[in-house]
Amino acid sequence: MTEPLTFEEHLYLAENTTNLQEKINLLTSSLSVWTVNNGIEKLSEVYYKIGLTAFQKGWYEDSQESLWRALEQNTENQESRDLIQVIKNIFDLYQKAMEHEVNHYFLKAKETYFQILDLNSGDFNAYYNLGNNAIARYENDEAIEHYSKCIEMQDDFETVYYNRAWLYEKMKNIDAAIQDYIHVTNLNPENVKAWFNLGHIYFELGETIKALHCYQRAAELGEDEAILIINEINNTQLGKNQ
Repeated sequence: MTEPLTFEEHLYLAENTTNLQEKINLLTSSLSVWTVNNGIEKLSEVYYKIGLTAFQKGWYEDSQESLWRALEQNTENQESRDLIQVIKNIFDLYQKAMEHEVNHYFLKAKETYFQILDLNSGDFNAYYNLGNNAIARYENDEAIEHYSKCIEMQDDFETVYYNRAWLYEKMKNIDAAIQDYIHVTNLNPENVKAWFNLGHIYFELGETIKALHCYQRAAELGEDEAILIINEINNTQLGKNQ
């Protein structure tokens, strides 16, 4: 029977992994085996490292929670105080960017999102917002670039895959659009828009069986227009067979 990892072994493994999610998991697990003998300062350090790693992933609320816990254990943990201030600055910048976009100052908003990335290059939401911002400015190639960067950082972000698929479809990059729409349906089998758009693409390509399958899934999820299209396709096929 394998012996459970010690507190120090958790920390060692966390220090030597480049996978941020794995690092958070190891650090969090270390808390369950921490004892007073390991020292309060070590406990504060672990909370700080969890907060720092969550920050690197752009998970600011989780980061703040861990950083405040670090300070609860050790009020002299200046690194936690400094990072909490950086997060506050990022929140302020997000507010500023949203105000710019509400007023249609899209270039100013773009500049503000890049200021956020200067503070945290791992903020996938900043790249997502930059993609949306680029669409608002009709810069589709730029939007694809930002969405792709976002996906590199957060590969289960359904909305980004959908947005990129829609752009690929609009730009006539059909193979890429199909790939992204399929990925959306894998992430969320109930994404009705992805199924409907896939049906449209396959129908345009003359792949009727695939189109009907996708339209059927959309219809099952409540898309009334898909039902009308299915009936139209079936009636057309019936007419050809008569």
